[in-house]
Amino acid sequence: MSTKIQTASKRIVTLLTVLKILCFIAMVIEVIGLLWPLLPAADNFLSIGGAPILEYSLKILSPSADLSSPLPENLTIQLLMVLIQQAFILRALFMAGFIFKTIQLSHSPFVPVISRKMKHISIVLIFAAMFSAGFLMTIIIAGICFCFAVIFDYGCELQRKDDETL
Repeated sequence: MSTKIQTASKRIVTLLTVLKILCFIAMVIEVIGLLWPLLPAADNFLSIGGAPILEYSLKILSPSADLSSPLPENLTIQLLMVLIQQAFILRALFMAGFIFKTIQLSHSPFVPVISRKMKHISIVLIFAAMFSAGFLMTIIIAGICFCFAVIFDYGCELQRKDDETL
């Protein structure tokens, strides 16, 4: 297989790793935002210049937020929905990383496991769409991903036939 494909796959694996880390950090911040009102004021012992670190980080994300009172119910529901959506997206990023790692290490990108993982990504994206404000766009991306998986199925079949003739 071409070293260009392997090099590109290696770069994409690195990019996906960075995206997974950023997604995980965002999820941690959202969990902190959900749990913040439940913490007693005395627990704000970590501080930067006298301001608690958690309050400081949440104020950066939402400058107008009033952290002294409980979150409004609709904001809590929104944070939970975004958290669930990000969990699905994080799962899709892990599967995409597996796909590109497999491409990087295999002799051909047309191996059945890649097609199966692409189909799994499309299913995960459909579940993520249920919690997304961009429902239609996420469904379209899931459909495109599924179409690519079917194309890769055909490529796997052609690869298998080619391998048999050698």
